Amino acid sequence: LKLLFHSALLAGFLHTWYLDYHHLPAEAYLVKGQPLSRLGWLTMVGMTLQTIYHFVGILIVLGGCQDSCRRFKFIGQALVGPVGLTVAVLFWGLWTFDPKTLAKDANAMKLVANWPWNHGLHTLPAISAFLDVLVWRRPNPNFSCVFKTIVAFVALYIGDVYLINYLSGGNWPYPILAQLGPIGRVAFYGFAVSIFLACYGVLATFNRIVYGDLKEKTQKKKKQ
Repeated sequence: LKLLFHSALLAGFLHTWYLDYHHLPAEAYLVKGQPLSRLGWLTMVGMTLQTIYHFVGILIVLGGCQDSCRRFKFIGQALVGPVGLTVAVLFWGLWTFDPKTLAKDANAMKLVANWPWNHGLHTLPAISAFLDVLVWRRPNPNFSCVFKTIVAFVALYIGDVYLINYLSGGNWPYPILAQLGPIGRVAFYGFAVSIFLACYGVLATFNRIVYGDLKEKTQKKKKQ
């Protein structure tokens, strides 16, 4: 089941990468002539994490070391799943609130009109996050470690956003950042972090609902 899950999701994300490279013109890059500048979008960072995660998942299952891969399981729970769900919540939430906060030019509208491309970027990561909980039976990690991981990731991503803004001569990954002042951007980042933590909480709660508190059961077995 794990092999089927990771193989199917890897195929889905690779197809989305294909659509992205096929439909996104070079002039739409955040930094002219730099395809890697697409990593200024959280969506593409999440896509990269998902692709690597499912590829490594296939190797772990085939290698028969799924019971000892603690770091892989932790990254999946603390980072890959929450990032995917955050991308879906922020995109569809902001799109529902005001499409202009995300899409202002023809390229952005072209993405939205192409539903396999759009949902591959903004819906499939959330589906992957919930399916990952169902497929991998594992206890929730220590929240202190999760919190530190999320804070470190957010700090790196914000640095990435400002680096791209500098290299591009003023481009922001999302139009809403151009509409906000410095204080407004800080508030927006704080809001995004709260969504990130909430998404982790949703997935952790879903894990408890499905499997119960596996951590406590493990401790009881050790005591016995």
